[in-house]
Amino acid sequence: MSKESELKKVIKKAKQTIYVEHQKASGLKVGDKVRILRKAKDYENGWDNSWAHPMNRSIGQIDTIISVHDNTGIQLKSDGYDYPFFVLRKVQLEPTKVLRNGKWVKSMNSIKDINDYEYLDHDDKYNYSFHSSMLYRQKRW
Repeated sequence: MSKESELKKVIKKAKQTIYVEHQKASGLKVGDKVRILRKAKDYENGWDNSWAHPMNRSIGQIDTIISVHDNTGIQLKSDGYDYPFFVLRKVQLEPTKVLRNGKWVKSMNSIKDINDYEYLDHDDKYNYSFHSSMLYRQKRW
């Protein structure tokens, strides 16, 4: 075996080790709701898997984690594919009040990205969050 091919194997193994450490550090676990943010390149950043064409349909969608594998990624419920942790963003369900016909009414749970910008107004009664270019006024429960 040539020195070049041995070096490639060592580099691949190092990338995979770093991938596994970062995936664990991401805190994603079975049962979490996640949004698929983008397409990944095959074997990107040590992910030991490739992107299948049907996975493109999931970009922008919300799904549930059903399994976490070390090198191959995080398996999602809707299609069974393994996605790399770096294309997933954890989301949570929150009870929401929305303005309808001039009145604040309780709506079905809205999905909120964990990292969305939030702030409280001066009277601390309402929580404001920015979601996909829409401003929701959420009554704190």
